[in-house]
Amino acid sequence: ADGRRRIALTLPTEKWSIFEQEEEIASTLFDALATEYHHQYMAKELDDDALYFLDEALNHGKDYLADNKGSTINQALKTQLDFLVELLPIPIPDWLLTLEETPVIKGFAQRMIFHRVYSSLEALSGFIRAHQGLIHLCEMDGRLPEPVPVIMPVIQ
Repeated sequence: ADGRRRIALTLPTEKWSIFEQEEEIASTLFDALATEYHHQYMAKELDDDALYFLDEALNHGKDYLADNKGSTINQALKTQLDFLVELLPIPIPDWLLTLEETPVIKGFAQRMIFHRVYSSLEALSGFIRAHQGLIHLCEMDGRLPEPVPVIMPVIQ
């Protein structure tokens, strides 16, 4: 294959209720996303800021699922995306824009502005890569019969 890491999605073979099965699948999917974000970070595909924002959004999605019993995996994934979109782009404060016009520290200010924009793009790219990989993992695992309609709406 392409050399990317594979994350096994496994569950005990006991019979569970549909709700318990979906809750466990969702927990496994969020764990797989967290692992993928950290693999991207270790592979230098994400910087510290991008990883922080992805982790925050992921936790927000997990909290939504925990706080809203009976909610769907798709709703939790959308909540995660909505929270990420609220966080990004990383704001550029007025004082930094002012520094950009100051000759002595202009380059420093421009690098800080660039870093904020770059980290925002890295976070969004990392989110998309992780969720695209999640579809493949679900297809290999087989517990989520139709992963595309559940996951694709958050990355289109």
